[in-house]
Amino acid sequence: MGGAADNRVGRDGRSLAVLVPVGTTAEVSSGEEVELFDLIGDDRRVLLAKGGVWGRGNRSFATSRMQAPRLAEAGDPGEVRDVKLEYKTVADIALIGPPNSGKSLLLNAVTNAGARVADYPVTTVEPVVGVVEVEWRQHRIVEVPALWMLRAAADGGGRGRGMLKHAERAFVLVIVLDANAESVGDDYKTVEEKLKKYGYGLADKERVVLLNKIDLLTD
Repeated sequence: MGGAADNRVGRDGRSLAVLVPVGTTAEVSSGEEVELFDLIGDDRRVLLAKGGVWGRGNRSFATSRMQAPRLAEAGDPGEVRDVKLEYKTVADIALIGPPNSGKSLLLNAVTNAGARVADYPVTTVEPVVGVVEVEWRQHRIVEVPALWMLRAAADGGGRGRGMLKHAERAFVLVIVLDANAESVGDDYKTVEEKLKKYGYGLADKERVVLLNKIDLLTD
């Protein structure tokens, strides 16, 4: 904040802090330079833009003989930078797969996530996180909405494809497939193709293939 009348001084201005959830990334650009900050730890702080250098108002030049001098020193303005904030879920395991493969049911079975379940595809439209405890250790599991599998969003850069960003931090991908699907093999190949096309290292992550709904098989 700049100085003003009544002896208000710019150097007394407070820093502006923006609180964001753990897992947020900040892409900061000024001109051609781009910096990327990953706010992955608790209480992590980064400086996105520096404030200006304060000047001196006419009070600083006042003397006993000149109470209101017409002399002042201008300060330098602060940095102006473009900042893009993006949230990516922090989890150890990511459940991914085609619509209606039973990811929400699986998540609810092993955690207390309370994911919404319905009898139509793509019930989950936002990432859902649950916690499971194994041998006194807690593991976070995220269900990635299957919007990225839909034809309309698969090859674009829109909301569906962007859902895969919530799997980027996971150590293991669990590919959940419906054992009753017409072609389980084709579903698996489609998932692998989408992961490879998305990039960001998803195709190189450790993965487990899980056949779900085997209790409904008739043959």
